Amino acid sequence: YQRRVRGTVLNLVTIVTRISNMHDETIHLQSNNSASSENIKFTVGTALDTLGYGRFQLFLLVLCGLGYAADTIELLLISFLLPELKKEWHFNPSLLASAVFVGTLLGSIFWGFVSDKIGRKICFTTTVFLTSVFGLASAFAPSFWFLVVFRFIIGFALGGHLSVDFVMYLEFMPTNSRGRRTTYVTLFGVFGVILTVVIAWASIPTLGWRYFLVFCCIPSVLVLTFRAWTPESPRYLIISNKYEEALQVLQLVARINRKSLPEGRLDEMDPNVKEERARVTDLLIPSLRRNTLIVWIFSFCLTFSYYGITIWLPDYLASKNLQGELYLNFLLMGLAEIPGVLIASILVDRIGRKYCLFGYMIGCAITTIFFLVSSLLR
Repeated sequence: YQRRVRGTVLNLVTIVTRISNMHDETIHLQSNNSASSENIKFTVGTALDTLGYGRFQLFLLVLCGLGYAADTIELLLISFLLPELKKEWHFNPSLLASAVFVGTLLGSIFWGFVSDKIGRKICFTTTVFLTSVFGLASAFAPSFWFLVVFRFIIGFALGGHLSVDFVMYLEFMPTNSRGRRTTYVTLFGVFGVILTVVIAWASIPTLGWRYFLVFCCIPSVLVLTFRAWTPESPRYLIISNKYEEALQVLQLVARINRKSLPEGRLDEMDPNVKEERARVTDLLIPSLRRNTLIVWIFSFCLTFSYYGITIWLPDYLASKNLQGELYLNFLLMGLAEIPGVLIASILVDRIGRKYCLFGYMIGCAITTIFFLVSSLLR
């Protein structure tokens, strides 16, 4: 009996010893895993690539896209507004269009500086707020000069709105198919063109231009209600040394996309982020000077051609006794942009940004020449 008891005790001691050893090994492995995970780091770009294009990016696409549509409406409405103002006020209506675009020029510089100093989100919301308030105020302008001032402020807000929206969208995008995804934002702008024509066609002939302006500012008000829920750009937060906030934003994106962040911790020394903030003059360093100048020239030519033709088109149609076809012509222009954007979304990642942009510029030049020749012959 004593031998059995002694054997049982020895077996229990052996089992307890093994369990203790296994526990020590588990703790050792956990500490090693913890130490190894502490050594693993990931950047914002790596995290966004891992999280992919999910529900959060779709929400941001709709939000930025609706904002871009609202911007398009506020810029394009001038084409329908100028002929009406000629009838009511005896001023040169070109001043109104000039005020908008001068404001846009100054606003793009100002809001670009603010978005780097204070953050993308404050520009993302403030610019839409200004557009909404002064868009509505324009409908109640007591004189032509009040209207010029209001539209200048709207242009000043649009300068930041047009720029920051694309930056905000891109800074949440994974690197793959970034070009194709970005073109989807411009598709909302096409719907903005179509909506402007529909609103003008339905309101100006019967209700007048003031109701037209009220209806046109509704999209901006709707966008404003959702902008406050948008988080700050994680790339901006990293640049601003706000690592905890950047990690919280990435965790929010992960929850909405139903995915997990990469193993490890967020790299506070992201090799893709400069320690010093970039300056405008950095765009003109020898390695970037050529591309910068080309992009500037292309942007100038596109803006000059598109808005130059659309603002001048009502006067041209009136001179040819075709003013009754104004709304129909603008509607056809808007509908024609839909296949253009969809084709660009396919080509931009297949043949590259350069050849896609070059091909569309050549197409614009050829069609503009045909328009000129047909105008002279008519």
